[in-house]
Amino acid sequence: MRAISRETGDSIWEAKDLGVTPELLLVGDVLYVRTGGQFTRLKDGETIEQGPYGVSAVDTRTGKILWRYKGADKVLLIFSFRTPARF
Repeated sequence: MRAISRETGDSIWEAKDLGVTPELLLVGDVLYVRTGGQFTRLKDGETIEQGPYGVSAVDTRTGKILWRYKGADKVLLIFSFRTPARF
């Protein structure tokens, strides 16, 4: 995964070793990335599975991987975020 400058087209940062990333969700300065899943192969239309399966959190300013959850190969993984309580 790479961040590309809209102004210059230059690469700003690169987060390596995430795997295939079918889903991204931006919350503040953190990009949550779901990895792995079922994909359709373009050449023949067959469905294939690719891992690793999990979720990673990436700092959008630096590309640093903040944390990873890799154990999602036997579960259905859905993003859910709770709004902080206000007192």
